[in-house]
Amino acid sequence: MARFQLDIPERSLREIEKLMLDTDTSTKKDLINNAITLLKWAVRQRQQGRVLCSYSESGGILRELEMPILQRVAPEGGQEGVNTG
Repeated sequence: MARFQLDIPERSLREIEKLMLDTDTSTKKDLINNAITLLKWAVRQRQQGRVLCSYSESGGILRELEMPILQRVAPEGGQEGVNTG
């Protein structure tokens, strides 16, 4: 098993601790593992040419997720746009 350590600003640590409270997550390791799972899923979606959005059921509004790291993911086969299939 590998171990890694990082230095982060105090503000970032408070944000992590707030996320842990909001999600009832007991360890930073568990929070990071969940964050990695979500990022891996998002990368796969972008590779498939999908746009990641949130949907407001009450207003029917779509809001695209804007993350620089996902903008760097190239769709496989040059696909672009939303795939509804």
